[in-house]
Amino acid sequence: MLDNKALIEGVLFASQHPVSAQTLAEVLGIEKADVETILAEIEAMYESEAHGFHLRKIGGGFQFRTKVELKEVMAKFYEKKAPRLSQATLEVLSIIAYKQPATRPEIEKIRGVDCTGVLKTLLERGLIEMKGRSDLPGHPVVYATAPRFLEWFQIPSLEDLPPLSEIEALNKASVSEGADHLMDLLNRDGGFKPEDIEDIDGTLQNISRMKSIEDLEKEAFPDRHQPAEATVSSDEAVTVPAPDASQPEVTA
Repeated sequence: MLDNKALIEGVLFASQHPVSAQTLAEVLGIEKADVETILAEIEAMYESEAHGFHLRKIGGGFQFRTKVELKEVMAKFYEKKAPRLSQATLEVLSIIAYKQPATRPEIEKIRGVDCTGVLKTLLERGLIEMKGRSDLPGHPVVYATAPRFLEWFQIPSLEDLPPLSEIEALNKASVSEGADHLMDLLNRDGGFKPEDIEDIDGTLQNISRMKSIEDLEKEAFPDRHQPAEATVSSDEAVTVPAPDASQPEVTA
């Protein structure tokens, strides 16, 4: 009969998404502390150069990923380039990631251009999500990163985002820096799957078939004057701690 280490390896290998220690404990019927001990052993074992993949902690869970040394080999195997995002997409994503929650008017004010197309792209790809309506005038919908954002950029939590040099207020310079940070995260590891490439590459192909961003917002939160408990406060909902604890929080 397979031991718990083998069972955990099997679950992680079969899962398309990170699996938490708590979930593994519930599935196997053992203590979470025992699962964490086994995960540490598996992580150490696969760091050896004898293996082409390793165990990574991503988005609050654990997942096997190919090692960075395999990046070129994997790209040749799939006969496609590594996943890429446009500069505009990276900039909008960096604003949401570092500031969240963020409204569409706030994002467009920082970038100085309309961002509806990029927001639709990010929503379609599952990298961001609508979290409710702000208590600001007009009650605009607020956006935050979705769980897939952590998976895509391979970080355990939002606190692990590289810190910005000027976190006090996002501007065009800091947004560009944030976009560079995201690109560095994207390029640091070769751990990707063919469906990931297909999802992100050519992001504008299906946009014409989507509804307008205004219609999507209205469908998600149709009543502009929602009850207080359904309203998202611009300074309390989905608040993300600054990556560097010594830095002050981002302000709108």
